[in-house]
Amino acid sequence: MDGLLAAVGPQLDIPLIMLEIRLMGGALGRPATVPNAVPGRSGAYAVYAIGPGVPELAQVVPAIVRGALAALAPWRAAETMINFLGDVSGPEEVAAAYPPETLERLRAVKAAVDPGGVFTFGHAI
Repeated sequence: MDGLLAAVGPQLDIPLIMLEIRLMGGALGRPATVPNAVPGRSGAYAVYAIGPGVPELAQVVPAIVRGALAALAPWRAAETMINFLGDVSGPEEVAAAYPPETLERLRAVKAAVDPGGVFTFGHAI
């Protein structure tokens, strides 16, 4: 917590609006009975951060979020909740969010339904 607070705490000139730490587990942590593409359920916690989305802070807020994630890196799970990736992620982070077998299945679906690569917005595979 000390490292996390140092990265996002009130001493910063531009604080985050929110940094949420969710306790995971229970039904959400159980393996799916039908294969799906919902990664990141194996971690003990999920972290979500959000900050002001004004143009003046377009570089600052993502840097603060990256600092928070770096402070938590020693405890990072192998998978990431895709809906928590936000704007600080690129194609490599999206691909790394999924287990290899799920990523390959998604790539096969993408090749079949979007061979021209039209759908590239958001967390596209």
